[in-house]
Amino acid sequence: MELWEGCSCTAKDGRSRPDGSCLPQPFTRLHNLDVKITGLFDPDTANGYYRAQLPLAALQARGHKVVCHHAGAVLARGYDLPSSDLVFLHRGCYPEHLELVRNCAAQAIPVVWDNDDDLAALPKATRAQNGHSKRTSLGFFKRSVEIARAASLMTTSSEEIARIYRELGAPSVQVIENQVAGAEPIGSGSRDRSLVIGYTGAVEHAEDLRKLKFAKLLDRLLEEHPRVRFVSVGIDLGLQSPRYHCHGFVPFRDLATIVRGFDVGIAPLLETPFNRSRSDIKVKEYAAAGAMWLASPIGPYRQLGEAHGGQLVADGDWYEALTRVVEEDALRDRLTRQACRWARQQTVRATAARWEAAVQLAVRTTRARAQAARV
Repeated sequence: MELWEGCSCTAKDGRSRPDGSCLPQPFTRLHNLDVKITGLFDPDTANGYYRAQLPLAALQARGHKVVCHHAGAVLARGYDLPSSDLVFLHRGCYPEHLELVRNCAAQAIPVVWDNDDDLAALPKATRAQNGHSKRTSLGFFKRSVEIARAASLMTTSSEEIARIYRELGAPSVQVIENQVAGAEPIGSGSRDRSLVIGYTGAVEHAEDLRKLKFAKLLDRLLEEHPRVRFVSVGIDLGLQSPRYHCHGFVPFRDLATIVRGFDVGIAPLLETPFNRSRSDIKVKEYAAAGAMWLASPIGPYRQLGEAHGGQLVADGDWYEALTRVVEEDALRDRLTRQACRWARQQTVRATAARWEAAVQLAVRTTRARAQAARV
């Protein structure tokens, strides 16, 4: 299959493309077991990028051979078991994915299955967008538990998701955080006389913004601060100001270009089971693009703060927090510099060794079990 842009993994036909400067070179190898990996994921989603494309590219940079297929290929009739040392499957929860994992187990082919959402708590808007009823979504979740139990190893970005699957019987679960590909040089705030506050979010967060009354809050902010512009990606807040722009849906590969224009990135969340299981990648994206951030003290953001280039904001304090970073240039510039410093430590290079150790452990454990079964 054709290799998707930005991934250095080897395609099915053996061709490869370099990944440019997105992965620092060289990596230091910690182990001597080279692994041939078949990666199954959707390259067009943010989840697939952070949970599969980046880690697999990092593993290839460490000397492992990686062959990439779209996760949907498994749904095609006649899909053969891959001739690999290990299968890395992101998110697949259809019956065919479960069958693949079980067939791999029967043939002693280790499977690392990755999931980065609480599939039992998907917001109604997300289910509707996917054309799934609540019953169908719960079916995906139940099947995901079976896959986690059958896989050699489950990986996830969230301690909350890990807890859920461990309690439901997954024998081996590891948390490996989402990381960015690279980070902008340390900056110093606004790029011109205007100040851009930005937000990126998919349909599942529309309810967060509505209940937090963000449209009314931002209309007031734009009216009182002529210097401010607001940009949203994904969700249209319907603001009336000419200094508001909504990009609507943007292919993930184009997102970073827009976010680089932000001076302040915001990540408001309601306290919900789904939000508690999210990762902190949104504020890492802002920081990597050279922007400070403001976020709700929910789930992955609870442990973050000024040392990471941002501030936590309670539900009723958003207007005051935004006003403060608009009016206090020194505060904004200090947090921007800190965000850039933090982002430089949050690249895939930081977790490459953990991904490598995880896949090698899965291979060694599966081989040992198969050998013991033959004795």
